[in-house]
Amino acid sequence: MMIGQAMVGLHLGRDWRWDVEEKDGDLTRRSLSRSSSPLSSGIELEIVVDGASKTANWTRRIILVICVRMGLNEMNQVYSSHIRHLLQSPYSLGIVGGQKNRSVYFIGYTGEEVIFLDPHVAHSSIGSLSPQCSSSDISSFHCSLLSKFSLTSMDPSCAIGFIFNNQLELMETIRHLNKAGVLDLEEGEGVSRRNEYPLFTVFMKRPPRKDSIDVTQEDRDIAERNDFNLL
Repeated sequence: MMIGQAMVGLHLGRDWRWDVEEKDGDLTRRSLSRSSSPLSSGIELEIVVDGASKTANWTRRIILVICVRMGLNEMNQVYSSHIRHLLQSPYSLGIVGGQKNRSVYFIGYTGEEVIFLDPHVAHSSIGSLSPQCSSSDISSFHCSLLSKFSLTSMDPSCAIGFIFNNQLELMETIRHLNKAGVLDLEEGEGVSRRNEYPLFTVFMKRPPRKDSIDVTQEDRDIAERNDFNLL
């Protein structure tokens, strides 16, 4: 679903909305026909293992997926505003997550609830998007009602998706999320822009590898005050 959303944004634009009266089958076919391989054309995946990049330098659009854990056994409420900021981003591909024993795809939020799609809902196959496909056939790929549940009932483990057309968009997003308190930013040369409850840290330069991490008394105080677990 996340890759599908990336393809919609890439070929149809982020503001595109499906309309049952619209000839969206033709629109989709025309958009995808621009590429001989719709799932990969114009997109590059950035893979980082232990801080070392396994892909080439920036050449095309990049899908970035960040795996995080927002609590030990349940989601910590201090991250609720972070989820809203992430889903507001114009470069967001949503969040893959769920509840206990249930996986879903989060696409937005309303108030204190997250809106999601369930990838496990099965539909009858209509074959390829041929000109003979009717509006009723294509409508089976869309839903008219929103499914949602409370932000705080999300499973703490999730994967946050973004798509960036260029490095400027990536840097813009990093700066914005840092100011919003979502992430810490280490710019190098001793320059740090830290927040109280960051989901993750972005290093502008590769940090030195450490076999252990120093935990300060401030870290312990924050953990105790917010029921965090230091691992």
